[in-house]
Amino acid sequence: MKQPDGEGVVVASSNLKVGQQVHLSSGPFDGLVGVIQDPPDAKGRIKVLMTLLSRQVKVVVPVSCVK
Repeated sequence: MKQPDGEGVVVASSNLKVGQQVHLSSGPFDGLVGVIQDPPDAKGRIKVLMTLLSRQVKVVVPVSCVK
């Protein structure tokens, strides 16, 4: 686990990249595929573009749900 900086902030790092196709592995979207739209935020969430019911929808999920 990373240590906080002088201001008490832990900087997150991830190997996930915008445009990368990912599989969601838990939660209500378990088993579905999407494309990363934004890099992970400071709260450990990521925006993923998914096709649901023939429409493209942006969802925000925890990074831990993405493979």
